[in-house]
Amino acid sequence: MANDRGPLNQARKRAKEIVKDNDKLRTLVKEARNKLDREEQKDGLIGSASRILRTFFRMIKSYLNGNYREVPWQTLMLITLAIVYFLMPFDLIPDFIPVAGFIDDATVVGGIAKSLQSDIKAYAEWESSQA
Repeated sequence: MANDRGPLNQARKRAKEIVKDNDKLRTLVKEARNKLDREEQKDGLIGSASRILRTFFRMIKSYLNGNYREVPWQTLMLITLAIVYFLMPFDLIPDFIPVAGFIDDATVVGGIAKSLQSDIKAYAEWESSQA
């Protein structure tokens, strides 16, 4: 039987609540952006996970602003799940453990990004056309 209290399941439950409320979604992105900025300065979470999260932030912002509405609900939910998990201080490996604490965050973010490749690509093409 799966552990309903595991970090990923907790994040999934929280994401389902947040994705239904635009104000909560905006707040979530703001908090995650601030954490990512701090971690990049400390060399905690860098590289592809950082780039993916920043793409997720832009996708949500574009969605909330009404500029890009081609985000399927399931994609929005999974992006929100990745951000919630990133913000959780106590997940599989606690974030206060240098470098190792962000390995599981990067794994979850990367796994979600892989499953959403076509939606991310479509957004990137749209975003490039706006420049």
